[in-house]
Amino acid sequence: MTPTPQHDTTLTPQEADRIATITAHLSAANLPPLELHRTDWTEKGALVNANDPDAVHTSLELLEPGGARVAEVLCNHAPDEEQPAQALAAAEAAALLLAHAPTDIAYLLRLINDKASR
Repeated sequence: MTPTPQHDTTLTPQEADRIATITAHLSAANLPPLELHRTDWTEKGALVNANDPDAVHTSLELLEPGGARVAEVLCNHAPDEEQPAQALAAAEAAALLLAHAPTDIAYLLRLINDKASR
């Protein structure tokens, strides 16, 4: 098969430098697999289950396996706010993106490096 622009696996020096920088950032962060912990509460601060209709605030914590908090995504989704369901869905999507980012980035870097070495 003749290489085409869509199949060109060579990297420019700038691309190679950027990939090296991303690899260094990932290595320096040394993040273990992260867990997602969700807490929901009412307007008055009472803890409730996620599906409780009185839940208007949600905290999505990204935790190391030992329980240390790495990051937190907060969302207010009271019924009187504009598009509360969409706000909560966006917060959950952001938290999942962050939770999986270290392994996803490592996977993508391996793919790039494998293709570039061919």
